[in-house]
Amino acid sequence: PPPPRPAAPPPAAVDPRDRYVEQYYKRAVDYRKTKQYAQAHQELQDALKLDPNNCRCLNLRGQIYLEQKQSTMAKIQFERVLKLNPQDADAQEGMEVIAKLKGQAGANRNGTQPETAPPKSAKGGLFGLFGKGK
Repeated sequence: PPPPRPAAPPPAAVDPRDRYVEQYYKRAVDYRKTKQYAQAHQELQDALKLDPNNCRCLNLRGQIYLEQKQSTMAKIQFERVLKLNPQDADAQEGMEVIAKLKGQAGANRNGTQPETAPPKSAKGGLFGLFGKGK
C-alpha cells in the first residue's frame, strides 16, 4: 500500500464578522453609486460596529463625506485610517484632496475672487424702518 498522505492543513478559520462587514461594505458601495448617502453611511456604521478599525470602511466613509462636501468629517476618517496604517494610499490621497480644497477656500478668502456681498442699503437697518435722519 502507498504511504499515507499527510493531512491537509485545516482551512483558515474565517471570522463570521468579516463576512458581515464585507456585506455591509458592498451594500455601502452600491448605495454610493446611486448617491444614496444616508443609506451608505448606515451600512458603514453597522460594519464599523463589528470592526471599528476596518480601513476599507473608514476610507469609503471618508470618500462619501468628500462627495457630500463635508471635508472636516472626511478628514477625521482619513486621519483615523492613517493612525492604523500610515502607508494607506487611499487615506493619503483623501488627505491630499482635502488639502487642495482647503487651499482653494483659502485663496477665495484672500481676495483672489470678487466679493459677492450685497450692496449696502441707504435706508438703514431693520427693513428701512429706522433709516438715517432726514
